[in-house]
Amino acid sequence: MPKLRVRLLNNKLSGEVPAAFWGLPHVSLLELAENAFSGSISKTISGASNLSLLFISDNQFTGNIPEEIGSLGNLVEFSGGYNLLSGSLPATLVKLSELSTLDLHNNKLSGELPSGIQSMKKLSELKLSWLQRQIRTQRPPSSSLLPAAVAPLTFFTSFSPNFCPSEVAVAAVAYNDDFKITTTAATFNNSDEQ
Repeated sequence: MPKLRVRLLNNKLSGEVPAAFWGLPHVSLLELAENAFSGSISKTISGASNLSLLFISDNQFTGNIPEEIGSLGNLVEFSGGYNLLSGSLPATLVKLSELSTLDLHNNKLSGELPSGIQSMKKLSELKLSWLQRQIRTQRPPSSSLLPAAVAPLTFFTSFSPNFCPSEVAVAAVAYNDDFKITTTAATFNNSDEQ
């Protein structure tokens, strides 16, 4: 069976997404963004073995991101910003070896970034800004201004005041008038080398 692409973007749909729908094995794109869906991401998502693009932003999804998401070996992009997701990021996220973009900004997530996130070689974009709780990282062994867990990222938009404020120079990333990311190169230097 060919891979299917499910696009329900911006259709004013509401209610809970049926559990079986989350785990459709032949779906490569699941786009539920910009609706009014509620409920949680079902553990049945582990059955979506061909899923490479998951777009669920701008809804009212609640609850934890299930550990089962770590079984989605083909997942390249997970966009779940502007929801009510809570709890910690699942440790199984680090199993997503193909993941290049993780966008979970504007949720109620808390806890720590999963240990080993720095080993995700393809992860280049991480968005955790404007969380209503606090995400922390483990203090890096050096006195680097960027947490060791996120230093390899090429695009990082998680510098909001509630993101590990004691460990990150919040001024490192700022939005300009066009809402594009700007950085100050000196901010990213290891303080031992300055």
